[in-house]
Amino acid sequence: QPMSQEAMLEAAPDFILVNEDGLVLSGGTPTALKAPGAMLTPAGKNGDVFSLPGGYLQGLGLNSPSAIRAIAAHVHPELGPPE
Repeated sequence: QPMSQEAMLEAAPDFILVNEDGLVLSGGTPTALKAPGAMLTPAGKNGDVFSLPGGYLQGLGLNSPSAIRAIAAHVHPELGPPE
C-alpha cells in the first residue's frame, strides 16, 4: 500500500525500496519518485530508489536471505556485493 505524503515526509527515507515495477521510468523519473512527497525526502533529492524482484518482497520465504543481503549491501556498500 502506498504511503501518504505525510508519512513519507515524516519517515524521511534515505532510500526507497520498491519492486522492479517501481523503477519504470515515467518522464525520465522512476515511478516510485512520483508518489506525493517522495521528491521532498532525502531519497527523492538523491534519486536513491532501490529495487528487488517482486518475489523477494512478498513475505518471508526461501528468498528472504537473498533479499536481506541485497538490502544490506545497498545500505552498507562497504560490505561489498551480496554473494
